[in-house]
Amino acid sequence: MSRLWLFGCSHTSPTNTGNDVFWGKILADKLNITFEHVEGSPTINGKRMHAGAVYGDGGSGVDVIMLNAMTKIHLDCIKPEDVVIFNASYSTRVHSTMHVQKPTQDKRWVNWHLEIFEQYFRPNWGLDYKREDLIDMNFKTDRILFAHWYVRQATTYKMLKDTGAEVYQWLLEPKDLIEDILNNIDEQHLDEQILAGQAQIFESLFEYLKDSHDGWENLIECPVIEPPHPTPYSKSVNCWSDVFAEVYPVHYQKDSHMNTEGHYFFAEHLYKSIMEYRNGNK
Repeated sequence: MSRLWLFGCSHTSPTNTGNDVFWGKILADKLNITFEHVEGSPTINGKRMHAGAVYGDGGSGVDVIMLNAMTKIHLDCIKPEDVVIFNASYSTRVHSTMHVQKPTQDKRWVNWHLEIFEQYFRPNWGLDYKREDLIDMNFKTDRILFAHWYVRQATTYKMLKDTGAEVYQWLLEPKDLIEDILNNIDEQHLDEQILAGQAQIFESLFEYLKDSHDGWENLIECPVIEPPHPTPYSKSVNCWSDVFAEVYPVHYQKDSHMNTEGHYFFAEHLYKSIMEYRNGNK
């Protein structure tokens, strides 16, 4: 029987909700396919897979999501008859599979390991030391880090598609915003960073990413939602991160994860979009 596989961050897991009202379970029921989340789980070579392995990992960035997909592809878990829903988390989320799971949501925020660095280096740096200087020393520029996210996102989608499964993708941030950032990756900036020793030679190829971009295949686009709504938001909403934070939040303006109503809304929109793609109406 066909199975549903989900790849993403906490928005692709039953965060703050029960498993039975998680959008993945609701969607699988609508599609009449298997989504084993608690009662059972898939098997690999006769061994039972951990039940949580069918959703995304809370707090994860694209590195973790990509490795998750690669692992399941390598183990031949995903079959041509399956359905896959893929999201690469926030493009601003910096995460490494080499670190304990403590991502930085924004590259200008204080990264978790800087406190460790400070214990060793600050006494030698004197009174002029500023923490933001250390952030600049340890992170590449925003455009290069965005390119890292983009190439991982695009490559993961292609890998999943190569399994022969029915693969759909969605974006937390506005599609137009992501494409604007992609178009701002320029050759001069990359060359300057390489000459300054702040980038690798291979990253000069990032200039060509915008030319290779061919749209977003099987993209589940966010509908425009206008006020008024039971939640006291006052603006037109047109990206999934705002839908979760503004329209269907667990705690308004405190938690960007969906409440139960949001999970049903998201599952219903995913289902309708998948049916439209299947019927050739997208």
